[in-house]
Amino acid sequence: MRNYLYIFSFLLSFSSYGQSKIERSKNELKSSNHSSKQSSNDNESSSSSQNSDSYFSSENDEFWFFWVPKIVYFSFIGDHVREPHLKYKLTDYPNYNGQSGNYVDSDYSKYFRFDIEDNLLFNSNSSYGNHLKVKIRPFQYFYLQSDLHHLFEENKFENTTEQLSVYFFNLGYDRIRMEKFNFGWTMGASYIGNEVNKAGFSFGLNTELFFIKNISLSASAKWSVINGYSVDLYDFQARYHKNRFYGSMGFEHLQIGTPNYDFISVGGGIYLN
Repeated sequence: MRNYLYIFSFLLSFSSYGQSKIERSKNELKSSNHSSKQSSNDNESSSSSQNSDSYFSSENDEFWFFWVPKIVYFSFIGDHVREPHLKYKLTDYPNYNGQSGNYVDSDYSKYFRFDIEDNLLFNSNSSYGNHLKVKIRPFQYFYLQSDLHHLFEENKFENTTEQLSVYFFNLGYDRIRMEKFNFGWTMGASYIGNEVNKAGFSFGLNTELFFIKNISLSASAKWSVINGYSVDLYDFQARYHKNRFYGSMGFEHLQIGTPNYDFISVGGGIYLN
């Protein structure tokens, strides 16, 4: 009997080993067990929160209905009267004048910019992908951004190639808009294609630093939950700008369910008006 147990555990471990990471991500995001457990946990937390309703008494009304909205507004949007950098203008493209990044402190006015970027992702001969990023800036205050990751993984055990498409659709706002530095947040939705076809809410942060002429460092993070599992993206790049074009090289890390994906990214982009 013990020998049969050993054989069964060996076959089970072998099958899980032969399963690609993309297959594991798909199976987790399609599963219903995790979401049902998550909903039961949410019900428990909601019942416990009901017990704390007494905290929101009339004594705290002024704090929750007056001060909290102000704190949130000034933290995420800012004070356009006391913070001059929030009035900085959007540039035609970074380093258009040899010194400014995405924003400039002058009467220069640009009300539209279209940024397109594409990067090839490399991990190994059996794991690779592509990341297409499109950013529409109608003016200097807000922008719309979409990210498409198309991942490929060759399963040598089954002689097949697994594919997975990950989308992010976000509204973005740069909370700090300096000539050499910008920092902001994004908020929107994430979506997993292929056989998963599920969506979730996403929130992110991003920044870019122009510290040497024609060279900048860019970093971003997006966090999302789909069907109770994490779908996260971390992106770091070094960029070399030349007129309206730039080349980039960096590192990307994705977590889709429990599997993690690490890639070297190489590509570039263009700024259009």
